[in-house]
Amino acid sequence: MLQTTSSHRPSQRPDKTMMEKLLGHDTAISAFLDRFKSGRFPHAWLFEGPVGVGKAHAAHMLASVVLGADYQHGNGTLTVDDEDEIAHKIATGAHPDFRQVQRAPDNNGKLPQAISVDVIRDMNGFFELRAAQGGYRVAIVDSVDELNANSANALLKTLEEPPEKCLLMLIHHGSASLLPTIRSRCVKLNFSRLKDPDLRACLDDADINEELLVLCEGSPGRLREMTALDGGVELLRDLKAALIDWPGISAHRMPSVMAKISKSELHLELASSFLAKKFSDMAQSEPSGDSRSLYASYWSRLYNVRTKARRLNLDLAEQSSQLLGLVRDLSNEMRATA
Repeated sequence: MLQTTSSHRPSQRPDKTMMEKLLGHDTAISAFLDRFKSGRFPHAWLFEGPVGVGKAHAAHMLASVVLGADYQHGNGTLTVDDEDEIAHKIATGAHPDFRQVQRAPDNNGKLPQAISVDVIRDMNGFFELRAAQGGYRVAIVDSVDELNANSANALLKTLEEPPEKCLLMLIHHGSASLLPTIRSRCVKLNFSRLKDPDLRACLDDADINEELLVLCEGSPGRLREMTALDGGVELLRDLKAALIDWPGISAHRMPSVMAKISKSELHLELASSFLAKKFSDMAQSEPSGDSRSLYASYWSRLYNVRTKARRLNLDLAEQSSQLLGLVRDLSNEMRATA
């Protein structure tokens, strides 16, 4: 199946419950902990994998381990004591030896396109200070996809000349290429999409919608967001109802769908994921090669429209209009070839 589209916003600091447990990435976690316990511990690690699979969550939990939190590791699960003071300080951004480095909204609430060189220089200065607790100083850069040329070169300075007991964990979603000189100075850990049992376990006993489970594509972060999204299930219901006679479209339902999609960035992402999966599924089920190619081309157009809209900072109403415009165009082309 063609992969659907998703954006990466700056990760939220994990709350207390998220810091307690990490599932499904045992190969990566074991490799990190083995090197940490061996005493031969590299100063830079590259966490690579799709958006939302748990890279930042893992980095925060491992930061708490390195800074002295009580933890247990076994049976594919990393657990941190939910009452641990160190983990709590990291989760709230209050630990003096920990930094989370990412884009920050400007005075107008808008996110810049890149992590600025000043932010990276500030992190470099943090590493030059003596650790308040006498151990490591730890920083998570989330994500290196968002570095520009100047900030990437500033990061390289610390990678090439690391202060003693400095630990850098770099989050890389793969949406932007990484300087070979940065990559070569890091130990790489791969993070994959989670299987359904691990996804369910990440949300404990939450009532998980099966369609959301499919649309999240192995990403516990996306599943958590989609499950908590107000009106998300209703949006999917209305979209399916509008397209029930595909390639026909229920015109009277479209204004309601448009209003629901444009509520928030997450509503827009959910609708995009649903439509991308529909295009992918239809491409695979069509007996005609021409029809399969048409669906595949619209999947690519959907991805390109979403990427361009994020780059141009278009408002939600304009993005929603473009999204539904693609659906109408595809509907017209499919009916013309029927």
